[in-house]
Amino acid sequence: MKKIVSLLVCAIVIGVPTAALAQFTGDSELGQNWELRVGGFVPEKKASRSFGGDVWLAIGAEHAFYVADRWSGTISLDYYGAEDIYSVPICLNARGKSEGLRYGAGIGLSLGHDIEKGLSALAYNLSVGYELKAGPNPIFVDLRYLGTNASRSELNGFSLVVGYGF
Repeated sequence: MKKIVSLLVCAIVIGVPTAALAQFTGDSELGQNWELRVGGFVPEKKASRSFGGDVWLAIGAEHAFYVADRWSGTISLDYYGAEDIYSVPICLNARGKSEGLRYGAGIGLSLGHDIEKGLSALAYNLSVGYELKAGPNPIFVDLRYLGTNASRSELNGFSLVVGYGF
């Protein structure tokens, strides 16, 4: 729990000055195209579920740095974990939208801790979802598969999240 609180405090400490600076300097790019999400993560492996529980916390933030008609390039920071087993993937993603349907994939670096030790590894994600409320501030539900190429797949699994875009 201390790690979750620390992660949230870091996000606030980094995010608030950035948003304030963006407003102060008139740089609207930093204050736009963000998505925040929260939900649950279910690990694939029984060993992971035995160690950390059946459902873990999943939170994340994503910023679109390139936006086209139906596609966007994004960078994301997520956390999913329980107890002392967790992963913090930082990924570059390609996301698409079509008539409320959302989909995408990403690849990057995961910093985490499996059942035995801390590790860094290749991270990847796949997502499909639906916008419940469209517009400039969408509300969405995503089903995501999050994984790493390390830890005997102990940090791989499915996540169901609800999110808000601004």
